[in-house]
This record gives sequence, C-alpha cells and structure tokens, in this order.
Amino acid sequence: MSYSKYQTKQLVQLSMFIAIIILQTWIPFLGYINLPPLLSVTYIHVTVIVACLFLGRRLGIWVALCWGINSLIRAYVAPPLPTYYLIFGSPLVSIVPRLMMGWVVGAVGDFLKGRNITLTKRGVIGGVLGTFLNTLLVLGAIFLFKQEAYLTMINIAPQTASSQLLMQLLMGIVVTNAIPETIVAVILTPLLLKVLYRFK
Repeated sequence: MSYSKYQTKQLVQLSMFIAIIILQTWIPFLGYINLPPLLSVTYIHVTVIVACLFLGRRLGIWVALCWGINSLIRAYVAPPLPTYYLIFGSPLVSIVPRLMMGWVVGAVGDFLKGRNITLTKRGVIGGVLGTFLNTLLVLGAIFLFKQEAYLTMINIAPQTASSQLLMQLLMGIVVTNAIPETIVAVILTPLLLKVLYRFK
C-alpha cells in the first residue's frame, strides 16, 4: 500500500470514530445513562479507548478531543440537569481530562504493541486504564476547579460543606460509576479491537 493510500485509510478510520462519538453524544442512551443527581454514567469512553489503541496516540488524541468538545457543547445545549453546565461548561472539566486520558491510553497502547502483547491483553489493560483515568481525572478537575458548582448541582449549600465531604461524595461516584464502566470497557474493548483488526 502506498503512503498516500495509507494516509487516506487512516483519515477514513479517524472520521469513522469521530462520527461515532458525535452520535453517542447526541442520541439519548446511545452514549450516556443519566442518573440524577449523580453524574452521567458513560460508555463513550469505550469508543475513545478503542480508537486510541487501534489508531495509536497520534490519531487517537483527536477522537478524545472530539469527545471533550462535544461534552462541552452538550453541557449548554442539552444538559441532563439544569445546573449541569456549571460543571461541564468548563473546558477544564469537559476537555482537558479527556485529552489526558486519550494521550495516556494511546501512549500505553503503542508501548504494549511494540512489546508484542496480545490484542486481548492490550484491550483489557486499555479498558481498565482508560476508564479509571477518565473517572479520576474528571472528578479531580471538579474537586480542583468546580467544588461549589458540584455542591450546588446536588443541592448542598457550598458554605455548609467541607472539602472532606466533597471528597467523600466524589469517591462514592468513583465506586458507583467506575466499576460498571470498567466492566463494560473490559468486555467490549478487546472484542471491538479484534473486529477492527480483521478489517485493517
């Protein structure tokens, strides 16, 4: 295959992943399950993880960026809660954590690929790593930049809550969100990678 054809193929694959991210963001229940007053449980992260492992860090990061931008827009256009935009209307919460997750998963995926790790193991490792990174980075950004907004969103007066209480609330989300999201990612990521590599 010539270099130009290879580039075209990569562009088509990248466009496919971006299109899937857009559909998952805007079609109800295709990418999010909203559980008020908790944050949305998402499985869009699986698409991003698969893209980063399949396309590599250089292209996968664009899929992660697309997810972040769509999350930011969704916070203003179609928020699951009226106060949702107070948190995810900030690029520090919507975009930066997703970019960091995509970069790390892509880098780890490239490293494992170079070590001849099996596709299944790469999928499992990427699924676990990507899910926990996404959850921890988003919640970490909320803790650092959006404490009052989060407390307002869950109907707790910011002046009556301590940082310790907020940390306990956020850690509760790690348990309730990250565990089911990790299970989904561990099951789907290796399966999707195997399907994609058959047609690569």
